[in-house]
Amino acid sequence: MFHDREPRSIDLTECGPPAEVLEQMAHTGAINDRLRASGRQLSFVLSGDGCSLQIELCDTSGNLVRILSAEEALEIAGGGAELE
Repeated sequence: MFHDREPRSIDLTECGPPAEVLEQMAHTGAINDRLRASGRQLSFVLSGDGCSLQIELCDTSGNLVRILSAEEALEIAGGGAELE
């Protein structure tokens, strides 16, 4: 049944994520480096009821400093907010 078909080839020379993804990964790394240098990190966890995602600002030991709104997290990521 499949013997009549010619074998297909897969081009693996263009492997890897698109350039935009690599750029976003580099930007994320820079944000993480800035946070760690200030003794902070962001954690994303399910809320206690399991229905929503919480964004937590933690110290580098993982202790909760405070819960952030999505807007605050974006401000921190953009470098425009204080890390208190």
